[in-house]
Amino acid sequence: QTPVPDREMASQPIIGGWARAVIKKVQNISPSVKTLELQVPKQIAFHPGQWVDFKIPEIEKLGGYSITSTPMQLRDEGILELAVKRSRYPPAEWIHSVAKEGSVVYVKPGGDFGLINPTAKHNIFIAGGIGITPVVSMIRFLRDLGVVGSSSKKGTASASSSASSSSSS
Repeated sequence: QTPVPDREMASQPIIGGWARAVIKKVQNISPSVKTLELQVPKQIAFHPGQWVDFKIPEIEKLGGYSITSTPMQLRDEGILELAVKRSRYPPAEWIHSVAKEGSVVYVKPGGDFGLINPTAKHNIFIAGGIGITPVVSMIRFLRDLGVVGSSSKKGTASASSSASSSSSS
């Protein structure tokens, strides 16, 4: 079991798999979902479709949020992007009411969900609601590889995504 970071670990970039992250941007993308852009050490790694354990130093409970950015964005910019739906769960509540540019949190990638074969000729993605977030990372990754998109190196593939959000709470 790896230790959960605390304030004494604040000066070290990665401890026991936990990476220190600084919030660079908080953005409302719908009435119930915010994205967080985190500056993280480029030494961490993840695969499209994975999530992170999310630790806020002053909150005991951990959050778990899907990554919407790509490994290329992490490599090139040191940025990890998450999408978080509003809820009463303490980490999500903190993100929606307290999180701001400069706040320090800790993240640790995990999970087994992801692309089986990113160079496959065809990929089908099915998701709904906040469940779209890991798929966003996968589609962006395929775009970065040139497998999908209007500038596709393959020439015939294209991708478009639209997500609608409805809240029943």
